Amino acid sequence: MARTSLVVPAQAGCSALSRQAVQITDHESGIRALERGRRPLPTVVFLAGVAGAAAGLVAVLR
Repeated sequence: MARTSLVVPAQAGCSALSRQAVQITDHESGIRALERGRRPLPTVVFLAGVAGAAAGLVAVLR
């Protein structure tokens, strides 16, 4: 009988930790989505780098 009373709180604790992990994952996903929408800087920097490399290549080949 004592064994059953110890198992139930352990299962409840695992369930609470599982729910918390899901909440943290959802929160992080939301933050990343907001950052992608508000900070397009990495894309702009990449495109500027490609354009610069292409311009340099054209200048060297002429």
